[in-house]
Amino acid sequence: YYLILTTPRRIYENLAIACLIGSLLGLGALASNSELVAIRAAGVSVGRIVRTVIQAGMLLVILTIIVGEFAMPPMERMAWKYKAVALSKEISAVGTGFWAKDQNQFIQVDRALSNDVLMKTTMIEVNDNNQLSRITLAETANHDGKSWRMKGVTSTRFEKNGVNIDKNSSLEWSSELKPDMFEIVRTNPKMLSIADLFSYIKYLEENMLQSGQYRLSFWAKLISPFSTLVMILLAAPFAMGPQRGGGAGQRIFFGILGGIAFFMLNKIFGNIALVYKVSPLVCAAAPTIIFMGIGLYGLKRLYR
Repeated sequence: YYLILTTPRRIYENLAIACLIGSLLGLGALASNSELVAIRAAGVSVGRIVRTVIQAGMLLVILTIIVGEFAMPPMERMAWKYKAVALSKEISAVGTGFWAKDQNQFIQVDRALSNDVLMKTTMIEVNDNNQLSRITLAETANHDGKSWRMKGVTSTRFEKNGVNIDKNSSLEWSSELKPDMFEIVRTNPKMLSIADLFSYIKYLEENMLQSGQYRLSFWAKLISPFSTLVMILLAAPFAMGPQRGGGAGQRIFFGILGGIAFFMLNKIFGNIALVYKVSPLVCAAAPTIIFMGIGLYGLKRLYR
């Protein structure tokens, strides 16, 4: 069940490399049988051949968008919860808990039974001078669609004349943090849709929190369809160039080598963006631009 739910992620992560290897095999087969030579002798240019391949690749680009935006995020979350329950033998999607921030409040959740049912919640509130003003402990917090209803509440207020402790059986908590936002907090940013990433980045910036990792994932997902097309473009020089006589084995080798290089560059530039605070857009687009340049250079050599 877990493997089935994580299949869309595996398809999404490997589709660009699969397009590269598939294009190498498809064009390479035509080149090995001299069919590309016949096509070009009939007056069809290299550019037109490449455009035809890219047009066919647009179907895979559409598949990438559908999988990445609609299939992968919900199924990945279901898989993650299923694995957590199976390992812990209890209904818990968090285990060690998580932190969130809402304006001048810092919220720590020990355990979440679901998005709208939180267990053992601690809220630390500071004033405008960043001084501790209140600590609120709640056994449970349930969302009724409009606000959070906390039960088993103990509130400690720090005032000039001393410390006051209040206990309430229930207390309403109005917050910008909605149940779906807690789902995002606990999820790997790579597994979120573009819409979820955009809304969560906005939330982080409004609360003056670091959003670099989520910005990087946001731009990477936007650029991912173009990466698939670039992989197809890169296959043309290898298939129609001097390597066409090397057979399928050589083409697959170059395809895997190119895929590994693309994967490694994505990792390297991603770490550069996070560590050195370089623009996430630049780092997310750099590998695709580099490989597009290699592909265009290879095509230029075919015209000589």
